[in-house]
Amino acid sequence: MALRIATIKEDWIRFQDRQPTLAIILGSTGLAIAYGITHDLVTAHVAVEHFTVHHVRVVDSESPVVMALLWGVIATWWFGAGAGLLFALAAQVGDGIPKLSSEQVLRAERKVLVGVWISAMVVLVGLYLFGNAVLPEDEKGQIAEWRSKLNLVAVASTHVYSYFANAIAAAGLTVWILARRIRLGRPSLQTPQ
Repeated sequence: MALRIATIKEDWIRFQDRQPTLAIILGSTGLAIAYGITHDLVTAHVAVEHFTVHHVRVVDSESPVVMALLWGVIATWWFGAGAGLLFALAAQVGDGIPKLSSEQVLRAERKVLVGVWISAMVVLVGLYLFGNAVLPEDEKGQIAEWRSKLNLVAVASTHVYSYFANAIAAAGLTVWILARRIRLGRPSLQTPQ
């Protein structure tokens, strides 16, 4: 098994060297899917009805894990592919300044996605805690209904936040890629000795 994983890793490295543009697009798509699945694994366990009631019914399941795996892919692959195309163009197009490798771009994107994921989880936890702190006194078993609605609001708000935060992060990363290329292309200000 370890030999097979090492072979796959070597093949990916060779592919990145030969096809950096495609590697950036595919890598970015994979990172977006990983983000979506990990994000949805948390949110689906807080309010699975966000996926089972308020989304198109794609599969007959109420399982939070199934919903996270399914919607983690459906809701993010297209964003990752689009962002990857944007990053690839910023990193590879144009002569006169050094190009960034797919490894450099994807390393930066991983860091950005981890930051956005952490901030999304902070939003979720904050809304969850606030919502549960303001629950009314239990009157005839209504607290469970209120809790369900507040959890759903927390999950929906976290998803909206994630879309906006990732769009802003993608724009910022594109600017960073371009700025990095320009900096790398400038002659050194140090005088040779």
